[in-house]
Amino acid sequence: MPDKLTGKKEKDIKITEAKNGSISVTGLKSEIVSEKAECISLLNRGIAQRMTSATNMNEASSRSHAIFTVTIEQKIVKVTQSADGEAGPDAEPITSEENISAKFHFVDLAGSERIKKTGATGKTLQEGIQINQGLLALGNVIAALTDEKKASSGK
Repeated sequence: MPDKLTGKKEKDIKITEAKNGSISVTGLKSEIVSEKAECISLLNRGIAQRMTSATNMNEASSRSHAIFTVTIEQKIVKVTQSADGEAGPDAEPITSEENISAKFHFVDLAGSERIKKTGATGKTLQEGIQINQGLLALGNVIAALTDEKKASSGK
């Protein structure tokens, strides 16, 4: 299926797990921004690419999941007096840097809908079935991760 904005063929997204347990996703796009407006612009571009379809329950029912990740990085530079304790104008200051980062994941899942109430047919019906199956699987994963008995036994 072509990209809604560029018309180019969409890239496949591949999720892999390394031997050390880290997860990586290939086929995603990462952009560096320095202002809030740039971040909001990227979010709006992502929203515009979401697949939607009209059903009896929702005029613009989301047919896709979306994850928008924001990583905020801050460098703090501290300037202190010189090593010999002098604080005069000719004293050589000592600088140190501290890097702080935070990561936020905004997740919007395609909504679960009662198939009978949607009136969906054909491709939209099949998408609804797949969405519901995916949400059921996700719910099972979350339940398993939060079940203390399963977590402690490693099952």
